[in-house]
Amino acid sequence: MLYLQLEQTDSTVNADKAKVSVMRLAKLLEEKASIPLVKTRLDTIREVQTVRFWETSTIGRLERVRKELRDLIQLLEGSRNDKKFVINIEDTTSSDASAARTHLRATYRQRVIEYLANNTGNPTLMKIQNFEQLTSDDINELQRIFWEELGTREEYDKMTVGKRYNNNVAAFIRVINGIDRKKALEKYAEFIKGADLNSEQEQYLKNILDYVSVNGDIQLSDFMDYPLKHYRWRDVFGNQFVSLKDFVKEIHQVIEVA
Repeated sequence: MLYLQLEQTDSTVNADKAKVSVMRLAKLLEEKASIPLVKTRLDTIREVQTVRFWETSTIGRLERVRKELRDLIQLLEGSRNDKKFVINIEDTTSSDASAARTHLRATYRQRVIEYLANNTGNPTLMKIQNFEQLTSDDINELQRIFWEELGTREEYDKMTVGKRYNNNVAAFIRVINGIDRKKALEKYAEFIKGADLNSEQEQYLKNILDYVSVNGDIQLSDFMDYPLKHYRWRDVFGNQFVSLKDFVKEIHQVIEVA
């Protein structure tokens, strides 16, 4: 990061390799988002993976990133490939000792993250965040944006292959953007009509929202699979279990169109 800051003050310094290194480290950190400390810095981790950040970076912004992420790097021990190889090839040098600049091309994931960050006021995205029912027009528009405007269906499939949200862009957005837990709990309150939750019920609801954050969706059948099958849902919720089932159905149905 200090080398990147030096580039800001010395036009002869080319720190493109350092930029790529930072972006790779950030991608590895994002994969550890379940760790609480990483989760608190997720905005910065995603920010440095965007082309826009590097196009507008300043010494101050780089210093902020350096301080926010430096304590997280130790979490990557064992995650990186540190093998070194010695190869014997003939290098070509130029007489003026100038180096070619590296062109940073945004990956599909980076384009998605930038789009979501820059369009928080989009009505359809707000519906997803607020757990409101999507229409067929909403879903068609999302598919157009993610499969045509931001990239291709092939790029989308490559990123989501094997995931349950592969065929549901709205569920995919939930995973990338996260879900508004406060809104989710407000929605649940509508089903239990103001009844108070005990601490164990609150923890179980957190488990449901964690599941949605990872998978983008949830259905009643998921209660038979790991990790939800190990919880005592009926014992914990008692008479409110029916309301809990209705809540789960609602979370699923709002991003589906019959």
